[in-house]
Amino acid sequence: MSTRASTEQLTRYLTAVSAPADEPEVTATAVRLTATAFQADVAAAVIDGAVRGYHGPGREAVPVGLVGAPPGTGMLTVDGLGRLHVAVARIDDTVVDGGKLVVARTAAPFDADDRDLLAGMANALGLALRGLRTIAAGRTMLAEHEREAGERLRLLTALSTRQRLLETVLSIQRAIGGRKPLQEILDAVTSGAGRLLDEAAVTLVLPDQPAGQLRTASTFGPAERSGDPLVLAAAAEAMEANCVVARTTGRTPSGYRSIVAAPVTVRGVVAGSLAAETADGHGHVVEQRELLTAFAQQVGLALTDARTAAAIHDAHHDQVTGLPNRALFLDRVTTAL
Repeated sequence: MSTRASTEQLTRYLTAVSAPADEPEVTATAVRLTATAFQADVAAAVIDGAVRGYHGPGREAVPVGLVGAPPGTGMLTVDGLGRLHVAVARIDDTVVDGGKLVVARTAAPFDADDRDLLAGMANALGLALRGLRTIAAGRTMLAEHEREAGERLRLLTALSTRQRLLETVLSIQRAIGGRKPLQEILDAVTSGAGRLLDEAAVTLVLPDQPAGQLRTASTFGPAERSGDPLVLAAAAEAMEANCVVARTTGRTPSGYRSIVAAPVTVRGVVAGSLAAETADGHGHVVEQRELLTAFAQQVGLALTDARTAAAIHDAHHDQVTGLPNRALFLDRVTTAL
């Protein structure tokens, strides 16, 4: 075979084995073209210590001798075919471990030109495999970088949310300490929770006294969401179980409805519930639970303070007229003295 013909054949071979997009297809194409080029009875590609591509008889049981065939030329006994002339060329060891391209035939031994052509084909196969593995490694690295970037973004978002939560809670606690009107504090709680949950609809539910029927004490979000039966049901469930509950309702035209409700406790007794309907797919349920629980605790503190102030007022004022009573008089005299 002339040098020109060999070069053209290698060029076509390299083009053919570079076209497939995965290793098994590349290997199968390389083995098939190698067998055709040498009119071989058997051809195989040994990659990473195992036969990955094979052309010849007995496809169900690839001849074991192909794996151990040494580089160069010689004779090989193949089950079912007997003694064959064999030629072996190494595939670049930097690409695959113990890789080689093997051809065997009964027609004639392999000469020097055959060995050179086979070596070129093995190099071409190595180049194709190197390209595929480089692309695969690049994709893996890119996916890992994207995962790490996503994790860093999630952590930054969580830190930002924590900072906003602390600022909002401190503002509510200052309002409680300053004895702001209870309704103003409750509205601050629902609006703060709604904004931290990406403008979620938030409802505070408290039982009416003495009937015990649930009523909406404060809301944040669209007015039509106030008194929503699903939200009230989730709130009642959280109060009964005395724990945070999460519900995902059936699909609606705007997507699935996700409702999280946390109980409000006053001196260890359940006294209401704070419920939020979040957007479809918003955040993590664990984060929603933590945020809602933190705001439910602020409601409990506000109710406790309001009840304490009311108890002090009742102790010092007449229940009928509302005028200061003897107890307040004596307290003021004692203070003055």
